[in-house]
Amino acid sequence: MITEKKKNGQTHLMVTPVGLGTWVFGGWPWNESSDKDSESALEAALDLGVCLIDTAPIYGCGRAERIIGRTLKRLKKRDDLILSSKFGLCWEEGKRKKIWKDASSKNLLREIDDSLKRLETDRIDIYHLHWPDEKTPIGETMETLLLLKEKKKIGKIGLSNFNLSPLQEACRYAPVEVLQVPYNYFARDIEKEILPFCIEKNIVTLTYGTLCKGLLTGKFSGDKKPNDPVRNRSWDAIFAEENYEKCLNEIETLKIKAAVENLTLAQWAIRWTMHQPGVTCALIGARNAKQVRENFTSLSQESS
Repeated sequence: MITEKKKNGQTHLMVTPVGLGTWVFGGWPWNESSDKDSESALEAALDLGVCLIDTAPIYGCGRAERIIGRTLKRLKKRDDLILSSKFGLCWEEGKRKKIWKDASSKNLLREIDDSLKRLETDRIDIYHLHWPDEKTPIGETMETLLLLKEKKKIGKIGLSNFNLSPLQEACRYAPVEVLQVPYNYFARDIEKEILPFCIEKNIVTLTYGTLCKGLLTGKFSGDKKPNDPVRNRSWDAIFAEENYEKCLNEIETLKIKAAVENLTLAQWAIRWTMHQPGVTCALIGARNAKQVRENFTSLSQESS
């Protein structure tokens, strides 16, 4: 059971050092998932004491949010956790691959109501701009987020996938309380500028990609490569042949380290991430309850 929580940043949120990421709940662009498996994964995470659930409208074009909304309603668990979602990526109905950015005030006001309806709740505890939108002035976006906060439709203002310069610019218009960024043993760029800035400014960090899209579970090899749109060189350079082979070689060493600590490779990679300076909560994706139990159970938590 995960029992300890971190109180971190200007948000004063009490969060478990690991949270559940739900991108895979949406299916595409991952290999297809079932609603039943997704619901069981969510329920298993809650049973283990995970208190932060992260999602987004673009995950299955509303599918992940709907799964979470009805599951939390059925379990009567909404008030027991921190719900994190996003906005700013739009899609054309019936054509899921046509996606565009829109962080305008008009779109933001539409998206928040759509997400609240799908999630079957009256508030979203952390609301992130999913990706920077170069066509919309960041001041317009941040001021609208402040308005939503005043109306209590959202709790905390978050940004996702921001580099340092646009993050600093956003901070001029409203407090950035939470930042969500990719981070794992193989992807460590945020150590240079982002994490130090977040520590300095007391910004809560939610890091995603903790298992490097499954690479840090040890289930892949030279002969057994992943086969979906997310895990290929055009989407993520780490799956380019030369990088992939280099990671596989290092994974063999990491497996030995994990075994010494009586951990699976995935558990070792999760622990590594959540204990890095500046990391508040490491998000972990899971396709079903079995994966939740394998990756979340027996993780030693530490408060900071």
